[in-house]
Amino acid sequence: MPQIRLSAIQFATSDDVEANLATCLRMIDAAASHHPHLIVTPEFINHILWFDDADHCWRVSVDPDGPFLRALGDKAREHALYLKVNVTLRRPNHTVTGSNILFAPSGEIVAITDKQILMGNENNFLTPATEPAEIITTPFGKLGMYCCMDGVIPEPARALAVGGAHILLNSLNSFAHDEASLHIPVRSGENKVFVVAANKVGGLVPPPMAQIVADRLKIPASAVAGAGESQILAPDGTVLAKAPRTGEAVIFADVELAEAENKRRPDGTDILASRRPDLYHPLAAPPSPRRPITASPHLEVAVGQLAGPDRVAEAVGLVHAAAIPIPLSPRPARTVLPARGHPPTPCRISDHRPATRAGPFGLPHRHHHRRGQGACGDFVGPRGDFIAPTPTAPLRPPSLDRAIWGAGAGARFTLGAAGSGRGWGRHLPGGVPAGGLAGCGRGSCAHSRAGAVGDADGLSGTRRREPDESGGGDRTISPR
Repeated sequence: MPQIRLSAIQFATSDDVEANLATCLRMIDAAASHHPHLIVTPEFINHILWFDDADHCWRVSVDPDGPFLRALGDKAREHALYLKVNVTLRRPNHTVTGSNILFAPSGEIVAITDKQILMGNENNFLTPATEPAEIITTPFGKLGMYCCMDGVIPEPARALAVGGAHILLNSLNSFAHDEASLHIPVRSGENKVFVVAANKVGGLVPPPMAQIVADRLKIPASAVAGAGESQILAPDGTVLAKAPRTGEAVIFADVELAEAENKRRPDGTDILASRRPDLYHPLAAPPSPRRPITASPHLEVAVGQLAGPDRVAEAVGLVHAAAIPIPLSPRPARTVLPARGHPPTPCRISDHRPATRAGPFGLPHRHHHRRGQGACGDFVGPRGDFIAPTPTAPLRPPSLDRAIWGAGAGARFTLGAAGSGRGWGRHLPGGVPAGGLAGCGRGSCAHSRAGAVGDADGLSGTRRREPDESGGGDRTISPR
């Protein structure tokens, strides 16, 4: 397979469609000066994703054969390259999709795929894909297209890789800094493909709305902006080129597509040939409706941190006793203890290093990742709210922090508890539990919002309580 040059462009957009087109054409010209075979733009390049109503969304969206896309096709023909863009596209029956469009060097549209997973405000105006994304064959290799939220979960990218794609083209409209550090690179390494990802910079909402949106998301107004860091990655996850967090940028990298043909890990395991599709039927099942975790409008939680594994019974008694004065429930709905066999060591308050990140559906994601020695846990609510840390050390008799958090019937949240080694706790906003409880023990945990991988021996002593699916009260979920 030939060596080719890939490029991504990073820029800001506004609510002025004509100005956005001019910016896009200018950035394509800048990238074309480096003679790439393919250029990828950010998501929603025709208009920021903010609309007064459905009619406004329709007016600022573009027609498949309209002047906006014709100008982009002309630019692809002028520079004799493949051009992947993403726009809000007018469709039949007055519907609009978030669509990936690939232009050939002839200037013709050769493929259109629609966004599969809508998030936040997109659900109010856009229609999700009804067909799987196709694989596009070019003279130099096979391409797959997706955008933003479709890259936060593994299935869309994996489907393209299974279909034979050598390069995945990802357009983003994201203020989440963990796109560049997690979601973009993990899709390359787990599928052993090249990834070209282009993100926006600049405001993602109209300036008068920035503070209002920031207050709702509990982030600074300055954070409601594209996070940049567009990048190109090799099949092993190596970053070949990366743009800064702010400012317009053009990046490019020369790649050997034959590298994407090799699907073997260093230990010889072929990541595609070793798949077990006969075991994956639940992935194809329709999503289950959300169920309330408890009939109570409030959920009481407690976490105990031990001085040693021989103090389990004493700690359980303390947890139960602590709940007596609270009228909501005679005992905590969830009890978390450190992993058996991994007694915690002293934990300083400085070991808690909260980092507010954008989570799915436009809500923040607070991740309290303990660094260094010690054992720390935390409570994280469905909107990413940090509730309380476990006690600081040294812990001599067992001690307890208790927090009560109410968010109305049906609220669900996760607790992160670390045994020894590295640990993590996270949550998917919107009522979806994300991995329950985890203590990674002595292993290292790498995770995405769709799952977690790593040495999970820290689960060996964790207990959690959830509602019985039959509606008959709580049941205990045994550790694996």
